[in-house]
Parts: sequence; structure tokens; C-alpha cells
Amino acid sequence: MMTLESKMPRMFLATALGLVLMGGHLPEAAAQPQKPTPAKPGTPDGAKLMTSVEDRPDGKDMTADVTLEIQPKTGSKRIRQFSLLRKEFTGMTKLVTKFISPADVRDAAFLVWDEHNKADRRWLYLPAIGQVRRLASSEDRTSFFGSDFVYEDLTNRDPDLDTHTFVASQKVPGPGGVQWDCWVVDSVPKDAKKVDFVKYRSWIWKDDPLLMRQEYQDAAGKVIRRGELRSIKKIQGIWTWHQGTMHNLKTGSKTLLEMKNVKYDTGVADERFTETQLSRNAP
Repeated sequence: MMTLESKMPRMFLATALGLVLMGGHLPEAAAQPQKPTPAKPGTPDGAKLMTSVEDRPDGKDMTADVTLEIQPKTGSKRIRQFSLLRKEFTGMTKLVTKFISPADVRDAAFLVWDEHNKADRRWLYLPAIGQVRRLASSEDRTSFFGSDFVYEDLTNRDPDLDTHTFVASQKVPGPGGVQWDCWVVDSVPKDAKKVDFVKYRSWIWKDDPLLMRQEYQDAAGKVIRRGELRSIKKIQGIWTWHQGTMHNLKTGSKTLLEMKNVKYDTGVADERFTETQLSRNAP
């Protein structure tokens, strides 16, 4: 869950996109989160915690270079690289990606307008077809270019779509023995017919409302998809995802995400986030 997290580094990518594949592969998590400390009177409100993830300051705009390494349970790994732009508008976040490689997806582009408290609008451009297509809401949770991320991961899921319950305080293991102290929140969709899960659990860093881990569960309570943050960096004063994974436990596939050359507040032009721009060579 991660949860490429998240407008982008709010997404799981939420803030979900951001990983560097040190030496080509990231290590598996060596440990599970420590035993949680149960909630006590006066503890945080679940809905407010999830809203804090959505509202955390992360610049007026952002640019980055992203690499996805898709590792299927069987077969060869696949690498996809794209540029990413994100900008804040009044009541809305806009994000656009343009694929650089491999050749079969080069110049493919994706645009999303994440309007607060409304359904996201998404467009896809595929050079082989030569036209821009508006994605239906039913495609929100389909695979993002063959990876274990879904389209909805590229922006935060609107907190108002779910009912949130604070669960506990718990430490999540990070690289080099680091322990991230987190709030744990369970979320249940208000309209279960529109999603492929019945509940998801989020681990929110207490120091800054970043999603450090997120798990989606089916009706039997089994975890079917897990996003985990591996590393973060402070860039221009903003904590930013640096390493992470999304694991599909149903298929055994895993995608590692890398985000390089991250820059905030560069003054990205508004016209870069339009439907007509998708079929051009920018960004």
C-alpha cells in the first residue's frame, strides 16, 4: 500500500511514488510491525488522521523521474520509466505521467484531476491508438501499466469514501533497524460494490503524516495487497518517499518503485495538465 504514497508523495505512491532500487533490488522486510498498543481514551480520531495524510503540505508542485520494477511470481522482471509532474490548484490536485521506456509504452501518458470530495477524472493516451481516452470510474482499481499499483494509488483515496476507526499505536520496521512510530487506522468503504476489498489498514507516521504501510483485506480478513515504505528523504524541507514496494499477495507479484530527481515548487505551467497536452512530447 502502499500504499508509486498519494497526490504523489501523499499517496500510497500516496505519497506512493518514491523508491530507489539500491543495486537493482530492495531487501524484503526483515520483520513485521511490533505488537500494537491498544487505543485508550483520548487517543486520535481515525478520520482526522486519514485527512491529515491528504492535507499534509508537500509543495505547490513537484517534478520527478520514476522507475517501476515489476517482479512477477514467475518469469522475468520488467522495468518501466516515466516522468511525473504534480501541481496544486484551487480545490484540486492534478498529476501527469509520461512514459520514457521501454519501447512498447514510450510516450504513453496518464493524467488525473483529483478534485477534493468528488470522483477523480482520469485520461489515458496510448501512442498505438493515437487518441486520448477518458477512463471510467470502474477502472480506478485496475493495474497501472501492468504493475501492482492501481490507478487510484496515484492519488490518495478520498477519506470521505470510507469510515475510519483508530486502532492502536504501533512501530513499523524500516531499513537498518529503524522503527517508525505510527498510528494505526482501519478503514471500511461506504460503498463496497465499487472496490475490490472490504477493509484496509493504514500505518501513519507520527512525526509527519506519511503512509508508511497499508494493507487491503478481503471478506475473509486475508491481506490481498500490501504497500510498504522502505526509505524516506527530506527534500527542500519535505519528507518524501524514497523506497517502497507494492505486493499483490493473490498473484505473488511485486512492484518496486524508485523516484529520483525530486524537485518541489519549480513553477510548472498550468497547461501541462490538460487533456490536449497528453499526446505531445512533454513533460
